[in-house]
Formats: sequence, structure tokens, C-alpha cells
Amino acid sequence: MPPDPGLLPQGLPDGSAFPIAPVAPIPSGPARRSQVITLSPTGVQIPLKGVTLIPDKRVKIGDRPPLDVTPVDGVKLLGGIQDPPAKAELLSEIENRFLNKPLTFGGLEDLVKLVENHYIRHGRQLTHAFVPSQVITDKIAIAILEGKVTKLDAKSVVPEDRTWWASWYDEPYSLDKILEKVRTKTANLNSVEPVELNKVLLDLNQSPWARLERPVQHPFRRVTAKYSPVEDYIGQTEVTLLVEQKRPLRFFTGYDNALTDLLGEDRVYAGFVWYDAFALNLDHQLAVQYFTSPDGDFIEGIAGSYIVPWTEKQTTEIYAAYSESVAGITIGGIPSDVTGESTVVGFRHYYELPPIVAGGEIIRGEGYAREGDGRLAWWTLGKRDRQSFGIFHEVGAGLDFKTTDNNLQFGGATVTADSADILQLVVEYNARQTDGSGETTFSWKNHFGIGGSSDDELAALRNGAESSYWYTKVELDREHDLPWGMLAHGRLTGQYSTDNLLQSEQLGFGGYSSVRGFPERSFRGDNGWLLSLELYSPAIHPLGHLLPSLGWADELRFLIFTDWGSGSASEEFAADPLDDDQTIGSVGVGLRYDVNDNLRLRIDYGIQVQQLDEPPFPQGTSDNQTHIGLAWTF
Repeated sequence: MPPDPGLLPQGLPDGSAFPIAPVAPIPSGPARRSQVITLSPTGVQIPLKGVTLIPDKRVKIGDRPPLDVTPVDGVKLLGGIQDPPAKAELLSEIENRFLNKPLTFGGLEDLVKLVENHYIRHGRQLTHAFVPSQVITDKIAIAILEGKVTKLDAKSVVPEDRTWWASWYDEPYSLDKILEKVRTKTANLNSVEPVELNKVLLDLNQSPWARLERPVQHPFRRVTAKYSPVEDYIGQTEVTLLVEQKRPLRFFTGYDNALTDLLGEDRVYAGFVWYDAFALNLDHQLAVQYFTSPDGDFIEGIAGSYIVPWTEKQTTEIYAAYSESVAGITIGGIPSDVTGESTVVGFRHYYELPPIVAGGEIIRGEGYAREGDGRLAWWTLGKRDRQSFGIFHEVGAGLDFKTTDNNLQFGGATVTADSADILQLVVEYNARQTDGSGETTFSWKNHFGIGGSSDDELAALRNGAESSYWYTKVELDREHDLPWGMLAHGRLTGQYSTDNLLQSEQLGFGGYSSVRGFPERSFRGDNGWLLSLELYSPAIHPLGHLLPSLGWADELRFLIFTDWGSGSASEEFAADPLDDDQTIGSVGVGLRYDVNDNLRLRIDYGIQVQQLDEPPFPQGTSDNQTHIGLAWTF
């Protein structure tokens, strides 16, 4: 059959592979797909007994090499053809769908498409399947042409989708660096061997800072491939990589009410992410954030991180933060403002382990469905983008040094004369598994106290705290696609400690990230668990539907949730009422709204259904809580 015109850039000239020497005229029009191929001079319809896959031996346009392989019974690979990807899957599908059934011309087309699409779906982007010239009996040969890249080049193109905040155009990443990455990822590229260009492009367009093979789009680079056939030669292709790049510096600002009552609840922040830090062309990432209360009276601080992806499997992250907190408390019956300072410095090194289950394919969701007039549909009922690559996992280790003279950010009201220091070793294991229905993540972290201040200095902030301790924390998260575009999300967290911990290491209960409907850090526990269950509506696109001329892609989802948590101290002290065992719970509603991945709004309203005991928990007796977060990236 003639090749698909969409495959012509891969070096397959139109008409050159028209293959069949049939024993009967080929019907045209709708009758073609149902016409049974007569496999004998007497007109008896003989079921198909064999499909043989052979290599294409043409070199130049016009070549008609004789069929030197006799098709055999069953589904076989002959003539020196290389094994296809997922060989058993392909052979089984051919056998189940076509063997022992009469072969129609439409069925022949379906057979060829099945073989070709199997190769392409598994990353062999330059593969073409066709029926070579032959007299068809009850067995048939299918030829496989795996394209060869004979030249690789790259050039820059200006992004077509630039907006006013993205028009600050530059070429931060050299084209030579792109070509070097391609050659490193595919040893066969620029040679005469088959290539898996689809996977190479996928890797180039994925963020180098997204660990565990998370499908995160590269923040400032997009690479596509242009295929050009080599004149007069079959299957030889020149590839030009079209590289769209934006300046790798993004700014952000936002607001949330995630502070404790004593610190005024409200917080504003601003910062930047430099994705090609110091223009080193090494994929280093520098992020800096400044945060404060809106009036600047309660808290002020700065935090930063520096990420170095040494290889695709190894990443190091260095981070630091400093904050100053001011709270109004009563000392001896006299209202007073107290000020505390806290500093954190640490690093993690992650090493990705070999995947437990390899193989799979990309599963693309419907994305933003546009109607005939260019506007977004009101509802998107498709699934989110998923990648079923199997189970990816990593181990990590690092050190944290923390020094503080207060516990104001963690729900406490204590400021000491001297700072309390801890030095801890952290060892962790993280895993991510995706399938056609959702994504599961798992994290297990172990913290070992290996030094710091004296036990007396630590006890000034927390009764029973020591510099030598151990605690372990486990988190399990699942996001699951439901019918009609709905989503279910569940998160379970558990922590166990053998010792009393400083407040920075305790599990916090109350607030947006734990039990909504309660003030931030209403109470804490050395040991405890948190459970959150959420149900999301299908995505709605109000701006994209009502104002299509803006070209904005927005997504609005509503949700209902229930949060629960229970915590306790490793060792209780009568002088510390926060050591009492407590369980709290809430239900509520909320929404999530994204516009162009630049503006993000979250609102949750939680209703307390299991309240804290009172006294001595005044923070837990306040009304139901609304939790708000707004972020803008530009």
C-alpha cells in the first residue's frame, strides 16, 4: 500500500513502497475494507496461516529486491531482522487478531498499521512497515524499515507563544550543549543504526530537576525534531532539532495565611528561580525567597536553595533559611513583645536506584479541549497526563543544622536567652509509581540526632528534649482518576519517636497542610498520624470558554475533603499541657484555580467535627477556619 504521507519526512518517497502483486483487482472506495482477498485460483477463502516479519533491503529509490524469504506458518521473524521492542506483545497481538481468519484488504491495512504503530509507540519514531511485492498465499511477509539518522543539527527558533512576561527572549543554553546531551543519551544517533528519537526528545523536554522521572515540562526549553529525507536513499534521514528557549529566570510572589495565631496568620512572599544559575550551562538551579507578615511586624526571613544535577541519577540540594519572629505574649501579667531568631542549613544527596518495573508508554490526557471556534470547552472530562513507566525509587542522605531561641513558628510561646542547636543525620527512601489510573508516592525518612546543645539548653525549649534522638516519618500519597474527569486524592502520614523532640521536629496538627478547619499548629506530637481524603470535580474552563480571544488556558476544580489527626508525646510532663494525647477532625469544601500555570489560587473552608480538649488548648477553640493561598509566577 502507499505509505502514509505523514511518514514521508522519514525518507519514504510517495509510491515507492506500493507493494502488492494481487491475484485479483484491488477494489476502491468503501468496498475495499470489506473485500476478502482470494488466496487461491478457485476463489476459496483461505484463512491466514502465517505472518513473517522481514527487514527492508532496499537502498535507493526504485530498488525492487526479490523476496528472498519464504513466509512460514505462525508469526515469525526471519531474514536477520532485529527483535522489535516488546517482541512478545507484538507477536501475540498479531496472532490473536489476524491468524486463522480470512484476510481482507482492510485487514491488511490494519495489520501493517498495527506493526508500524507498535514500533513508534515504543520509541522507534523512524520505523515504517509495508507489504513488499509478493504473490499472497495463506502466508504473508511484512517488511520493516527502521530509519537511520545520517546527520544531526540544531537551530534556535523564537517561541511562537511568547506573552508579554515571556518575551524577554534569550539563548541561555548553547546549541552545542543540546547536541552533546542528545549524543550522550543515544549512542546510536548520527550512525546507521535504528534510533529511539522519541525518548530522546522526551528527555530533552523534561525538567532536569524533576526527580523520580516525574513528567515535568522543562521550564525554559522546548525541543522538537524536523525530519528531512536524504535524496535518492531509502530510510536515511537528516534531523534538525528546533530549540525554543526563554530566559531561564522566573519571579514569583504570593500570599497565604499559614502562620500561627501569635504571628498574625498572614504572610506574603516573593522570590525568583534561576534555572541556569550563573549561566554555567550545567543545569544548576538557584532559588531565593523573602517572606514577611503584611505589615512587617510579626515575622521576616529569607530562604534559598541550590540544586546540582550531577547526572540523571544523582542530585545534590543545598539549602538555608533565616527568620526573625516577633510575638506579643504576657509575662508576669504584663503584655510584652518577644523576638526570636532561627537558622537552618543543610543538604541532601539523592541517588536514583534502578527501576523495579521497566517499560511502558506515555499516556497523554486530553489536555485543554478546544471547540470549533477556538474557545475552550466548559468541561474537560479527560484524565490528567500520566506516564506508566513503572516504579522509580531513590535513596537520599544528608545533614541538617538548626539553631533557634524560640518555638514561635511552631505554635509555642517560648523565647529563651540562649540558642538551642541540633545536628541531625537524615536518611530517606522515596518512590513513585504511575499507572493508567493515577499516581502513588511513598516517602520514608529517618532522623538521627548526632550533636548539638546540652540537654539542659534543649529542655529550656521543650521538656525532655535531648541532642541524641531518633524518629521516623512515613508518607503515602495517592491521586486517582475517576469517571467523568473527577479526581480522588488521599494522603496518610505517620511519625514515631523514641524521645521528646524540639518543636521543629514534631508532627504539627492544624492548618492547610495537616487538618484544615483548625489554626496552624494547634497542637504538636512526637508521635502521631494524619489522614486527608479529597474528591475533586471535573475541570471547568470559564475564561477559556467565555474569552477565547485571550488565549488563556484556565482550570477550575471544586473539592470536598475530610482531615483527621492524632498525636501524643513520647514522654509526658505535667508542666507542658501540649503533651496530652489529642485527636482532631474536620470536613470542608474548597477550590483550586490555575490560569496559564502562572496564577494559582486555593481556598479551603474547614468545619471542626472533632475539637481539641479545653482548657488548655485555646488555639483549638476558635471558629472554623478558611485557608487561602495565592501565587503568581512571571
